[in-house]
Amino acid sequence: MITKMLVSIDSSAASLHALEEVSALARSEQSQLVLLSVVPSYDGDLRLMGKKDVLVELKDSYIKALVNAENVAKAYNLNRKSVLQEGDPFSQILNLAENENVDLIVVDKKSSTFMDLVPVSAIDTKMISQSSADILVIPEDAPLNLDRILLAYDASEGAKVALKRSIDLSVTYGSELTIVTAFEVPLEGFNYEHNIWDKSYGDAMKLLDEAKKIAEEHGVRHIKTIKRHGKPSREICELARTIKAGLIILGFNHKNVIKKYLTENVMEQVIRNNSNPVWIAKSGR
Repeated sequence: MITKMLVSIDSSAASLHALEEVSALARSEQSQLVLLSVVPSYDGDLRLMGKKDVLVELKDSYIKALVNAENVAKAYNLNRKSVLQEGDPFSQILNLAENENVDLIVVDKKSSTFMDLVPVSAIDTKMISQSSADILVIPEDAPLNLDRILLAYDASEGAKVALKRSIDLSVTYGSELTIVTAFEVPLEGFNYEHNIWDKSYGDAMKLLDEAKKIAEEHGVRHIKTIKRHGKPSREICELARTIKAGLIILGFNHKNVIKKYLTENVMEQVIRNNSNPVWIAKSGR
């Protein structure tokens, strides 16, 4: 299913952790790893930095990180390719992913008190939006566990792609698949349509039945369906903690501008506010 993965490497512990977590999956899938370390470019005045060789030290840290990543991949006996580049990390990751025709881009999510107070970086958001490959975000210290997969499902085309990814992984690894549909009915909606709750509830039931039937037809043996009322991102995160999910899978919508905006907002909130790996399924594959 995943013939080639690109893993973004830097000198942080979070980056090395993400590689270690995905290496077991790469070995199982017999995937080739493309290890990419991007040295950020600097166009300012080096005199202001007080140390002329600071860029050399910076580059050395990325080289060392790439060597450490090589050793991890070697320990898993993985087919691997290492690439060191300079420039804008976002552009370099996307360009290499396209040139190498990768199926999955793996990035880390660093955890700190400060990072928890700010939104997901613009680079991560742009990468998710513009990449044709799937994106896997692995938080620092979080295990990638495929025993329990949580799929967020709605009526979008992106959700159908996410369902397919969930089915592939669940069938291959015998995962317990939980499919959730979270719907939000604003109070003012009742002023315009008195049966809006019944309609929303019925639509959610229909969606879940549809997804469960497809999953069963493709051989998924352990399936649960859950309806949640409330803000989708909050409900997804709370449910992930409740069922102790090892992976959350979300779909991405390219075409409809409004749906695309809503999807990006939900994804950003889920990635920011939960401690589970998040897989963004893209229709570009």
